[in-house]
Amino acid sequence: MKKAAAFVILALLAAGLSGCSVVSRLKPAAGERWYTNSYTTGYGWWDNTPPGSAAVCCSAMHRTAGGTGTYADPITVAVDYSSGSTMQFARGTRFYVPNLRAYLITEDRTGTPSATNSRLHGGSNPHLDIWVDGRTSTASSADNCARAITHTGIRVIQNPKANYVVVAGPLAARNRCRPNYGNTALRR
Repeated sequence: MKKAAAFVILALLAAGLSGCSVVSRLKPAAGERWYTNSYTTGYGWWDNTPPGSAAVCCSAMHRTAGGTGTYADPITVAVDYSSGSTMQFARGTRFYVPNLRAYLITEDRTGTPSATNSRLHGGSNPHLDIWVDGRTSTASSADNCARAITHTGIRVIQNPKANYVVVAGPLAARNRCRPNYGNTALRR
């Protein structure tokens, strides 16, 4: 009886996941570029330039840093620059990060030249400094959330299609952080 019940539960779980594809079966769609060893960091309200603001240098969709992480409302991301104000990725470039289940859009630049991060974090793989927000959190809580998404070896999809699984909302709010989901990309 217990084995039959376990089988039924496993069958129901499998049926519930049938709408999602796992990355081992996925291949980049036309126009997508998949990076497998990216470096992600986080910044927010309390440590932005200037501190206590959502200012961005290169607005593409939002007047200030923001977004919910959906395809229609991606989260602001800062990228490295190569010289002067030339950024590693053009303003408005979209990304999808399976670890956060969120879409991102380039609207800011980091304070670090890309040559420095290339040497430190994997050659031509992107460094994405992701807006965590955190204005409804304490500075230390928002900083903990930013540290929680700081990783190397992260899968990033550039120019993603609109059908990846999303968990909408800020990465840091009310002293809570969004969990990390790993590098498996799921499509709806």
